[in-house]
Amino acid sequence: MNIRFVIFCCIAITNFSWGQPEELDQLKYTPWKIAQYLPKDSVEAITFEKLRLTEIPSDLWLFTDLQGLDLGKNKFTTIPPELKQLQKLKYLYLDKNKLSAFPQVVYHLFELELLDISRNDLIALPQGISSLKKLVYLDLWDTNIPSLPDDLVELYKLQFLDMRGMTYAPTFLERWEKRLPATQIKFDPPCNCLE
Repeated sequence: MNIRFVIFCCIAITNFSWGQPEELDQLKYTPWKIAQYLPKDSVEAITFEKLRLTEIPSDLWLFTDLQGLDLGKNKFTTIPPELKQLQKLKYLYLDKNKLSAFPQVVYHLFELELLDISRNDLIALPQGISSLKKLVYLDLWDTNIPSLPDDLVELYKLQFLDMRGMTYAPTFLERWEKRLPATQIKFDPPCNCLE
């Protein structure tokens, strides 16, 4: 009885970014310090948020039933290929790390509905995102991505795309609003510049 009470009290719910639909990601995130001692099939979501980690503990890949993973606000420069072992992931937070290249291993997470990779210094969003057919929410806020891949238009379930924190020409904004008519796109005001 006491053990259940302690675990219940330590479970944290991930914070929503501004504008994120509340119906997404209602999982209860178990802190890693607790999750690593629980049965692997009893944990639905794990948070590593704000642990200042540079590497992901290798034991994480044993939690193959995970639906949610919060790796936000750490110091990761890469995401290892083992991430694709978490095939049931629906919600992945990689925000506010030290990523300069988009981790293409993410494209192997076919159940993903929410991807937050905001506040990283990414140089590109590479082709291949169309593999995430179930993606509803994509947060690229403050990533400095200069352009979007053409296959983004194949994400028919995409409802929200956050591109704030970057400045684009009016023609760029207009083109993507036309190409993704069913998607709510958040842009900052356009620059007075040519594309």
